[in-house]
Amino acid sequence: MVEFITAEDINDAVLTGRAELGPAIEQANEYMNRKASSFGISTPYVTNAGKALGVAVACAETCLALVGTDPTVTVGGREEDVFERKYNLYKQKVLDLASDLTKADFMAPEDTDEEEEDSAWTKSISLHRA
Repeated sequence: MVEFITAEDINDAVLTGRAELGPAIEQANEYMNRKASSFGISTPYVTNAGKALGVAVACAETCLALVGTDPTVTVGGREEDVFERKYNLYKQKVLDLASDLTKADFMAPEDTDEEEEDSAWTKSISLHRA
């Protein structure tokens, strides 16, 4: 299994150092390896897009595990759980990043050029009206 992210990749001040982050990072790495496998890639390359999605997944999982433990955010006179708010933000980020993910996001840069040459999706044809 390829390691997409580590604890050092998490830059969220509220989540850094939390015990729940370790299992969440493991889950995120498993998730990213399954995503790569769904594109037919057995040994994925870690790209910036893959790392960003992995971090978002780990942060979302950590926040989900912590919901209900620390209601410290006051919004409009009412208290809201900071972890619930962050979970919703990270969940949306995961959805956005995952929807843009392609096979190229799991391939080394030198492999993507070669793949594009052989791919039917990168061929072009000339069209003109008579």
